[in-house]
Amino acid sequence: MKTSVEIQEDNRAKISVEVEAQEVDTCLAKTYKEFANRYTFPGFRKGKAPRAIIDNAFGPLAVSGTVTEELVEKYAPIAIDESGISPVGDPDFGEAEIMVKKGEDFVFSFFMNQRQVFDLTSYDAVEIEMPESEVSEAEVQKQSEMMIEYYAEYTQAADGAQVEDGNRVVFDLKAYNDKNEELANLCSDTFRYGVGGGLLPESFDEKVVGAKVGDELEFSIPMPEKTTMYTAALKGKTETISFKALVKDIEIKTLPELTDAWVEENLGYETVAEFTERMKAMLVDQKAQALPRIKENRVLEAIRERLDGEVPTEIAEEQEASLLQDFFGQLQSQGVSFDSYLSQQGITSDEFKDDVKKQARDMAAEELALTAWAKHEGITAAEEDVRAEFVRAGVEDADVLYENWRENGRLHLIRDGVVRQKALEDLVEKAIVTEVPYEA
Repeated sequence: MKTSVEIQEDNRAKISVEVEAQEVDTCLAKTYKEFANRYTFPGFRKGKAPRAIIDNAFGPLAVSGTVTEELVEKYAPIAIDESGISPVGDPDFGEAEIMVKKGEDFVFSFFMNQRQVFDLTSYDAVEIEMPESEVSEAEVQKQSEMMIEYYAEYTQAADGAQVEDGNRVVFDLKAYNDKNEELANLCSDTFRYGVGGGLLPESFDEKVVGAKVGDELEFSIPMPEKTTMYTAALKGKTETISFKALVKDIEIKTLPELTDAWVEENLGYETVAEFTERMKAMLVDQKAQALPRIKENRVLEAIRERLDGEVPTEIAEEQEASLLQDFFGQLQSQGVSFDSYLSQQGITSDEFKDDVKKQARDMAAEELALTAWAKHEGITAAEEDVRAEFVRAGVEDADVLYENWRENGRLHLIRDGVVRQKALEDLVEKAIVTEVPYEA
């Protein structure tokens, strides 16, 4: 088989395929044999009917039409892969009627839409901020405090006591977005909250500090730029959060004194120094694992913003379909219903859909931006790179799987993925990093 490709002005590719006459004749002979064995022809034993009889019974184009269809179905996907383009949608064969002929090469062509190649607004190295790679004493101190926090004791505050930083407060809490819609994840008649713990913005803490048991508070806070655990799901969905809070109880937190005797009895370390050193070692391990991924994510965010143009709808929809398939597959494997998931997350189905659409568009923009960077930097995927991906997958027979993907015209998916991964690695390596000191 020989292939050629011509890139058209309308972002389409014309792909031509030539199948040698020898293979055409072999396929014709095989198909005539199949017809002779499959059907009964009066006067001839099973499998012995000559070609003229078969053509007379089914029409002169029955066998050649079958072979034509088989060869097109076999070689069109392979030709798409060998063309080197990134296809979108299905092949367009037009209305031309083509048919194999005995003793002649079979040539056919079709058009294929290819994924639009974008440019970036800049091809300079990206600049990102990162947490310090070294573990600071402040981080060790914070980690130690978080560990000791598990052993905190809470006692009832005295009558008339006011809410202070570090208290645990029980609220009858209601929360609303800027459309006055109730926010389910922030509504409870027994909302237990540690003031200063960072689960809600500091602006919330400022409003409740100084309150007493029985006080009814009504206030609004702006949606914070830096989200917290309780506000992360609201990012981009509301500009303000309004609260109605009844203070039902105030508890005072008391932490144990950190001594050699206490850490030995409760944590299994002989001294405070040993405990502190262990906390530091744990943070070193955590950073070693987390920082490379954080760096990749921040590089992706930065390069995504440089995409010159809007993400095509069909590409965003492809990404969305893939995300949803993966998501519902995970839910099914975990035995969790979609309604249960929504309830756990405190979001509506419409909010979920909006989140998926945004995530899909962001991921599509990242892929297009990486492709643009690869093109500019001359980054490609060699045949051995593609084969290596099948080996890396750990399948039983990588060569068999590779051939299966090739025959089905899917190798371009691996090739494009390899190119994007190489582009990301190149961007990460060249990134200009500013380390930001840790703030407790």
